[in-house]
Amino acid sequence: MRHEKGKLVSNNYRLRYSWHKLTPMVLAEIYSNEFAKVEVNLEHKFIQVTWLQHTSGTPAREVLEVALQFARGEGLTNWLHDMRKIDYITLAGQSWTANEFFAAFDYELHHRLAWVASPKSIDMVPDALIQEAIRQNPVLAKIVEMRVFLDMETAEYWLSQ
Repeated sequence: MRHEKGKLVSNNYRLRYSWHKLTPMVLAEIYSNEFAKVEVNLEHKFIQVTWLQHTSGTPAREVLEVALQFARGEGLTNWLHDMRKIDYITLAGQSWTANEFFAAFDYELHHRLAWVASPKSIDMVPDALIQEAIRQNPVLAKIVEMRVFLDMETAEYWLSQ
């Protein structure tokens, strides 16, 4: 179940009743390792990164780079990050996200990112710092919206609007 050269190489699909509660959204897994899995729905331009355990640094960047490469190749713009198992994000991780991850987005598209955090780690999610970095970059400010949520359903609903 790996992403190889821009190809979907997994037959691992799952139905997810989301966005429009009457319409099932099929998610296809494109990548997984011990830290995270990445799933997509091309029709909805949707990509979901689910963190399976706490991680930071190089392992986190590797997962996000795979997701970003696939999203750019397919024009995916609706990101859902399930960060409920992430305890905190280091300052270096915050800086990388603000300065490299977002900077690699396709500037011709509008991107929406929903981060779902657990109640115990919500204060450790660095959304204020990252939001400020987005606001300070005039191009990113026009193409990136990001919000933090405590539950998946609300995050999915926001992405569907």
